[in-house]
Amino acid sequence: MIFLGIFYGIFIAQPNFISVKCILSDSTDPFFNLAAEEYLLKHFSEDFYFQYVNKPSVVVGKHQNALAEIDTDYLGEQGILLARRLSGGGAVYHDPGNLNYAFITNESPGDFIKFKKYTAPVIAALHELGLPAYMGKRNELLSGDRKISGTASHVFKSRVLHHGTLLYATDLERLSKCLYVEAGRFRDKAVKSVRSEVVNLRELLEEPLSNESFFRHVYEHILHSGEDHKAHAFTPGDLGAIDALAREKFSTWEWIYGYSPGFGLERTIAVAGDVLHSQVYVHKGVIEEVTFSETMQIDTEKVAAALKGARHNRQEVTGILSGLDLDVAIADAIIPALF
Repeated sequence: MIFLGIFYGIFIAQPNFISVKCILSDSTDPFFNLAAEEYLLKHFSEDFYFQYVNKPSVVVGKHQNALAEIDTDYLGEQGILLARRLSGGGAVYHDPGNLNYAFITNESPGDFIKFKKYTAPVIAALHELGLPAYMGKRNELLSGDRKISGTASHVFKSRVLHHGTLLYATDLERLSKCLYVEAGRFRDKAVKSVRSEVVNLRELLEEPLSNESFFRHVYEHILHSGEDHKAHAFTPGDLGAIDALAREKFSTWEWIYGYSPGFGLERTIAVAGDVLHSQVYVHKGVIEEVTFSETMQIDTEKVAAALKGARHNRQEVTGILSGLDLDVAIADAIIPALF
């Protein structure tokens, strides 16, 4: 009851957070759910709680270099989606065992970011199940010394989007493989993810709940925590607008890769008894400059000129190289040398 008292004091006592519309998403599409967060943030004046579960995907922070945070080959092999969100912070892995929650509220200028205000009701919901949880120094949620939730915020005018994850029964092996990139491979000023030891909440329960039961518990806790909290659903018009935003922004190459900060990449690849050393600089997802070692028997200037201005995308680069008169082994080596 102590934690419920804290919850009521923070979540209801403040006038601008009395009435909350609670939405449970029917979609597992990360592009739709990220678009829904932006739609609720920018097109309404009410306060919302929005909860969803995504199919396997990795979501990077707004200011991250996507390629520096993930193993793109592994994502491609496993059919795991890549998305970018509105808020900053690090990369996170989503799957059917991970709950995503978002508070979209009005706040006073100069007092926008209140991590404790938004995490308190989530912590209270966990405490009701006997799960030990508290907020860490980086605004993450911890149980013991292991991470169970990452959080981030984004401000738009007088409104705030605060969202986070809850690891309940996530595939932690997949999470680890998705978020692995060779150290020191990229040179950039992008925000870097901070790796932490994680644990699934299900492992901490004496009597584990199904995924659906746990997700429903968190939602019902928020819904019934205030007299003026009401369940809400998107209208057909809302759904159409969100679908359009997902299609025209959140699922596009321009947003997922093109929004990445500029970066440099340097690789050394062994090929045909020789060594290919390459350097590439990418800005807004487009190759601006490429240099190759002169030891390879290729017209390096011709290759560099052909690649300049191309999207830093394997499919596009492969298509360009196939149009050049290159030895097959060398052409095949150039591709991994650029990524």
